[in-house]
Amino acid sequence: MKQYSKLLVASLQGLQARILLTLSLLFSSLLSIAQDGGLDVDIDVNDEPMWYESIWLWVGLAVFIIIIVAIVSAGRKR
Repeated sequence: MKQYSKLLVASLQGLQARILLTLSLLFSSLLSIAQDGGLDVDIDVNDEPMWYESIWLWVGLAVFIIIIVAIVSAGRKR
């Protein structure tokens, strides 16, 4: 009978350990879910083109750079 009672106590301790482990894992998972801030995605769809999308700006910039290079190289030849 003593053996049976020791086995019963050991199995209850194992059961208590399993319950404690299950509860602690449940608690930690709830904590991690509670800390989740969620997704807040804000997409701004603007149909107006940005300044760097304008072709005339790039053409004007290229012409400006060519003029600067021409002036600098003409000044160096003298």
